[in-house]
Amino acid sequence: MRNIVSSKDKLSTTVSTRTKLSMVAVLLTAVMLISAFFLQSIAAFAAEEYDDEVSYVNKSTYYEAVIIDEAGLLTDGEKKSLIEDMQPITKYGNVMFYTIDKNKGTTIYEGQRKLEECFGSSPNGSVFIIDMANRELSVYSDGAIYKTITRGKASTIVSNVYRKASASEYYECAREVFREEAAMLEGAHVAAPMKLASNILLALMLGMLIAFAIVKAFSIVPKASEKELLAAIQTQQNLLNYARQFTHQTRRYDPPSSSSSGGGGGGGGGGGGGGGGASHGF
Repeated sequence: MRNIVSSKDKLSTTVSTRTKLSMVAVLLTAVMLISAFFLQSIAAFAAEEYDDEVSYVNKSTYYEAVIIDEAGLLTDGEKKSLIEDMQPITKYGNVMFYTIDKNKGTTIYEGQRKLEECFGSSPNGSVFIIDMANRELSVYSDGAIYKTITRGKASTIVSNVYRKASASEYYECAREVFREEAAMLEGAHVAAPMKLASNILLALMLGMLIAFAIVKAFSIVPKASEKELLAAIQTQQNLLNYARQFTHQTRRYDPPSSSSSGGGGGGGGGGGGGGGGASHGF
């Protein structure tokens, strides 16, 4: 009888142990699955956070080319191609392509802030910004590069490419910007067809205004003065028994007049420093 009870106790103990082991295995499996899920989520979040940034460092000059595509305008393939298009500029300074889809204030100042954030205060570099919130393109340069890519040159660049941005050809737009910047830094001349066309139009309008003013000036008939009107009137008088007679005499005091005059002059000036750039809507 005692042997039977002992066998039952052993069997019960064995079953209980196996049950506990099964529960532990299930719990461990659940923990592993949950951990894997969270790790995958964290990795995906990190990949999403840093996927919009691509960079390149010139091993000779240590200047960098950086793409920060917050607006998601480029595909991965376009980013790789664009970073290659930006590499020639790294012989002269840092270069950045920056897109935004939130209103962060004035586009060109946001580009300046981002350039300084990445490369320090007074950086030697240039940034091209596509601001989707304000529908504006900006080119801003600072340091040694600004001596070549001045405000005027930046204005030429954005005037040449804004139509591509209007057509949503963002990669083509950015590639053309950096191609023109590289050409300017290498000493080449970059044509400005849009600026030339606008200058021709302004010249034509100014010429028409001048011609209109000349025609109007010569077509106006001057108004005759009262003296001329009186002189043109023919008059005739017949005097009978004409004789002169003295009636009275008057005196008038006319003191000598005095006058004084003076003059003056003025001047002006201006100056500035640091970087600069230009913007254009699209």
